[in-house]
This record gives sequence, C-alpha cells and structure tokens, in this order.
Amino acid sequence: MLFHIKKNEKSMSKKTAQVSLQSLASTFCSTRTERDFTKLYDRIRPGVFVYLHKYLPNADDVEDAISLTFAKAWSKIEQYDPYYQFSTWIYGIARNEALQIIRGRRGNIEVSYDALSESSSGMEKFIETCEIVDPSDYNKIDILYEAAVSTIEKLPKTYHLALWKREMEGKKEKEVAEELGWNLMTTKTRIRKGRQIIKNHLIKNYADLCHTK
Repeated sequence: MLFHIKKNEKSMSKKTAQVSLQSLASTFCSTRTERDFTKLYDRIRPGVFVYLHKYLPNADDVEDAISLTFAKAWSKIEQYDPYYQFSTWIYGIARNEALQIIRGRRGNIEVSYDALSESSSGMEKFIETCEIVDPSDYNKIDILYEAAVSTIEKLPKTYHLALWKREMEGKKEKEVAEELGWNLMTTKTRIRKGRQIIKNHLIKNYADLCHTK
C-alpha cells in the first residue's frame, strides 16, 4: 500500500491517521455509515489516485475511475472479507475500472490484463518478502510501502529502472531485461541488489516498524 495518506494531509484528522486502514475498513463493514466510509475514502483515495494515474494519463479518466471504484466499494462492501487486506480488494476494483476505460478508449476488448496485474499490494508483498513487516501493528505496511517507493526513486539509475519496472509496473524479469536491453542475468542481479538496498534502508530508518530474523 504504497501511496497512502501523508502525515500532513489536510483531509484527515490526526486521530484518524493513527487508525490503520484495516481498522477503518472493518468499522465501515460493521456500521455502513457515510461517516465511516468517508474516513476510509480519505485514507486510501491518494493511493488509488496515484495507482490509476500510472495507467490512465488523462486526469478526467482517473477521476472517473476513482468515482466508479468507490461507488462499487460502497455498494458491494458485503462482498469484502475483512480477514483479507482491504487494499487488495479496493485496488482490484480500481484495476478493473481502469481496464474498462482502456478498453473503451482503444475499442479493443482484448487489451492485456497483465499491465494492470500489480497493484500497491504487489509492492506490499515485496516488503513482506524482505521479512521486515510485522502486520499486527497499525499502519506499518502503509508507511513502509511509501518509504520503499521513495527509496526506489532515489536509487542509482540502473537499480531504479530495474526495480521500478519489476515492482511498480509488475513486469516479469524477462520483460524488464528486454525493455532495458540487458541480459537476463544482469537484470536479475540488479533487481536482487536493489531490493537489498531498500531492505537495508528500511531496517536502518524504520527500525521501530521492522523486524529481522
């Protein structure tokens, strides 16, 4: 869950910011009130916006997809199982809405689903693979996800390109290698080293949120 609300986001109260996304989702599932839905919306909308913008360059399309995504989240909340991460569910809805818009714009119902197969939860899985996340504590994945992507953006160019395409765009290692003109072994090595750099950064700078074996 990479691009969630910043600490200085005006639309969210300090108290709400201290509540995990999962807790906000569970509360709305129980109450089904507009007030609790608004809290949930305020928390995750920034992430959904950034995610959709990667695939829908047109700002109007992004806003349309956001409106459709949250309208479905409201009307179909009974389909969400609180046992699972809410981010995975909501990003899945957003992904489908983006795909529908792309299909409409291109007039092609065969548009590949692969380009939309990775959401922020993909990066979340990467963080978990680093074995540094304790998901029992509030908001850790949100914070670490945002920090991880920020670190990717600051990496040396070779690592940045490799990791951005692999983790953020969901490309396969072979696809990354072909797009960048690298051999597959070099690509795998740079992805592995880039991940290690991020892991070390998170452990060093977010020790209170991380654990290691």
